[in-house]
Amino acid sequence: MAQETFAGEQFVAELSRLGAAKVRERHTVGAWGKASRKARLVELWLAEQDRASAAATESEQTELVRNAKDFAKQSAAAAERSADIAEAAHATAKDANIRAAWALALAAASLVVQVMLAFVRPS
Repeated sequence: MAQETFAGEQFVAELSRLGAAKVRERHTVGAWGKASRKARLVELWLAEQDRASAAATESEQTELVRNAKDFAKQSAAAAERSADIAEAAHATAKDANIRAAWALALAAASLVVQVMLAFVRPS
């Protein structure tokens, strides 16, 4: 019985070395027979590999959701900072427009005064 267990362990080690894809391919073509003890062991091993893969996939999806949630929070914070910066830039631009309007009005008034002085002074 001990030698049979050792042979089974060696067979499982061989399956692990081959990988699930190759084992599935060989099992499909009947490399270990259709109803043999090895074929049953291969089916059990493949089922275990599928369960492990499904658990890993679920774990990865949970991690992806957690990461997406964190990234969404960071994006929201960055958007808020951008909105604050845009507000400040708008206020600065509005102030600059008011100053420019005053400067234009002053320049126009100066032009009017210069034109009036040109006609009022005797040459």
